[in-house]
Amino acid sequence: MSVPWSLLNDSFHRGMELTAGARRAWLGRIGIGRPELVAELEELFRVTEHSGESLEEEFAADWRDARPGWTGRQLGHFRVLRRLGRGGMGCVHLAVRTDRCFDRWSAVKHPSSCFPRRQTARAVRSEYRILSTLDHPNVVRSRESGQTPEGVPYFIMDFVDGESIDRFCDRRRLSMAERLRLLLQVCEAVGHVHSHSVVHRDLKPGNVWVSKTGRVSLLDFGISHVLRPGLGAGPDRRQVRALTPIYASPEELSGKRLTLAADLFSLGLLLSKVLVGVLPAESGAGGGIARLGQGCSDERQPVSAALAAQSTQTQSDLARNRRVEVEDLLARSRQDLDPIVSRCLRIDPARRYGDVRELEAALRSVAAAPRTVTASTKGFFHER
Repeated sequence: MSVPWSLLNDSFHRGMELTAGARRAWLGRIGIGRPELVAELEELFRVTEHSGESLEEEFAADWRDARPGWTGRQLGHFRVLRRLGRGGMGCVHLAVRTDRCFDRWSAVKHPSSCFPRRQTARAVRSEYRILSTLDHPNVVRSRESGQTPEGVPYFIMDFVDGESIDRFCDRRRLSMAERLRLLLQVCEAVGHVHSHSVVHRDLKPGNVWVSKTGRVSLLDFGISHVLRPGLGAGPDRRQVRALTPIYASPEELSGKRLTLAADLFSLGLLLSKVLVGVLPAESGAGGGIARLGQGCSDERQPVSAALAAQSTQTQSDLARNRRVEVEDLLARSRQDLDPIVSRCLRIDPARRYGDVRELEAALRSVAAAPRTVTASTKGFFHER
């Protein structure tokens, strides 16, 4: 039996005011006569609590990010519940569709206060236009857009009930083969994005989420760059401040002309982080922030060298989380990953893979290659 929205809404806010213990007792009491209400509330509490913010922090964030506050606001058929996170150009809130015509949970994105209102509003509108042209199971789907009475733009998109790809893999101690299968989904998503002449520009673990069923979703197109005119605005030079420097390509950090190859650089770092657990350090001095606008002439060290530079305990932890021996992790990093990642990380974009499909083919070739190695090593890219 369907639970009336007004009852669910009132009960949710009452439950959020209780401590965890008091809430469990309260749910037990009301569950005697309304088990369907308790089931709805438990699901709602579960999907909202992972952000780790208190209601006081949420209301404070609302005041900073846009006026008036977003929590509790009705946006067409959607009721905004609470904030899920904030990036460089926008904030994302959990929302529920109150008329129950479509998927129950959604997310609403609106401009952040980290940048001038006009700039972030333009970015949100551009992101919606980009997402509306994409249709792929591994790319988050936009639903509709609108504007508040105060003139603040927003758009509704699918809510991904999951976690970032690195946390998903590590919490489940996924094997290398299992991690690689997820990364191949990422490549398929990026390939679809590139087929529409869009450079994502912010590929990193936090923008690649995995659902409980193991489906990858590519998120956050807030600073994406459109190579084909007419689809949306190109990158604002000031958007370089919204980048994640450690995953950004040299041409992005130095403000040079962007091509699809910029995402290949970031994909190389993502591969290294998810598969091995480390990022190849630069051979020269200075990290990503230090390189901003300085020409970016340094090459990266191999993945295997970055892994070998870790402490014995760190190496052991990384290997255990991937269900392999340390020596096997080092050997396969050197043999299989170094050539692929090193090519992705070439400073000259023309020396990287020609496109994502070529990178994907290289990964599939490694996954399919027979191994004459120990049983534990075979588990690196192959199921035992």
